[in-house]
Amino acid sequence: MFAAAEYPFRRIVGVEFAPDLHALASRNLASYRSGRQRCRQIDVLCMDGADYIFPAEKTVLFLFNPFKQPVMEIVLANLERSLAESPRHVVILYRWPYLKDLFDRAPYLRLVKTKPHWAIYETSV
Repeated sequence: MFAAAEYPFRRIVGVEFAPDLHALASRNLASYRSGRQRCRQIDVLCMDGADYIFPAEKTVLFLFNPFKQPVMEIVLANLERSLAESPRHVVILYRWPYLKDLFDRAPYLRLVKTKPHWAIYETSV
């Protein structure tokens, strides 16, 4: 989140399932100060990623191998539903893409670039 804060995003949202990690992220956020910070609206939510509702606006998702397959399938289905309701450009930066095959099969996503340990997708909208 702090690396993203150096770019002019309108807002940044982090989702953490584990309460102890959410508390740590919240403490880190409260003490975060950087002269390079360009985004000031940063939130950390404590919730199941499968329950996250995607904003109906251009979005960049950074996924650091966050879920096992059952949850990732739900997240991708939620994204597909959200895109059907509000078509828009979404970019996904997927680090350690162990479930890359799920993304490759998603008809609404296009693989933009792949490198060792990375896959970048965007919506086909």
